[in-house]
Amino acid sequence: MKRCELHILAEARGVIRGHGSDCCVCGESPFDAFGSRRKVLPNTFADHDLMGSADKVCCGCVALMAGRPGDDPPPLRTANVAILKSGEAVYPDRQGLYRLMADPGEVRVISWASSRKKHHWLRAGLSTPGRLLIGSDDGQIEYRPVDHSGLLHAVVALLASPTGTASILTRTAIRTGEYHPEAIRKFGVRIWAPLDAIVSRWRPSLLVDLLTIAAPVTLADPQKEDAVIDKTEEKAAALLAHIAIASEMRRKDGKMFWGGFYRHRIERFRHLPLSQMASRLMDVVRASPTDPAVAMVTEYLATWTEEESAEVAVVVRDKAALVLALAFEMIKGTRVPKQKDLQGVLL
Repeated sequence: MKRCELHILAEARGVIRGHGSDCCVCGESPFDAFGSRRKVLPNTFADHDLMGSADKVCCGCVALMAGRPGDDPPPLRTANVAILKSGEAVYPDRQGLYRLMADPGEVRVISWASSRKKHHWLRAGLSTPGRLLIGSDDGQIEYRPVDHSGLLHAVVALLASPTGTASILTRTAIRTGEYHPEAIRKFGVRIWAPLDAIVSRWRPSLLVDLLTIAAPVTLADPQKEDAVIDKTEEKAAALLAHIAIASEMRRKDGKMFWGGFYRHRIERFRHLPLSQMASRLMDVVRASPTDPAVAMVTEYLATWTEEESAEVAVVVRDKAALVLALAFEMIKGTRVPKQKDLQGVLL
């Protein structure tokens, strides 16, 4: 084992090469031994699984582990760090990390202090312009511009704001995929859908975690056109909208209902056949059997063909956030369609 990236970090932090030693942290080290691992690594050290078999720790790795808040340079565990091709160590803020990922040509080593409490740099690798191996508390993050630039741009687009300051969609929602339907409606369901479809392919991952924290808020493009929502998605949304309209829970506490309750119940039942899913949802949201909206749900299920019902079930299963946002938009923004409006829409 020879962790050249750790040697680059140590030199950039001012450690001078010596006679060399065998280090349990970085392997074959160009720095002199400092002391035994038992004395250097305290019992509170949490990354023993990353250590090699050597008994010593070199001066370079000791320097990387040392320091107190307020030191200059800051303790490495508390700071994001990047080593450039020039050998310079820089300590970027979160948006600085984003800028280095967007233009990685000068980066040799890069690491993200996600909690500022652990030795994140232990998980960094040697980076190239085509492949960043970013350290973090919880693992190494691989970023390949050729494969991941679309994800990076999608996260930035989801953070776009009409004012250029506060985003409509929260970073947590983009990271987890748990959006409030009202936020999606304000952002624009048809703009949001293709962007979130890109992010969802990588979610959950440390890469999404980093991008949703580091990406900047930009000014939204008012000229951007909406993506097309297909008719099967409209059918699924109409079904969920009518169940929501009939819900006693929604009428009593709409904030709780739309804030996660309804979405989580849809997720719970989405793998059931459509009729069973609708029945379970109506029970759990306390939809009155005499409510006209329940009669509309019954009409949908009775008149859709088996193929139509199966396709609607797939959409609910695979695009729950989208159809729920469309349902919310139907209730809050436009007329909820009747069954006749949905006839003959499948191509």
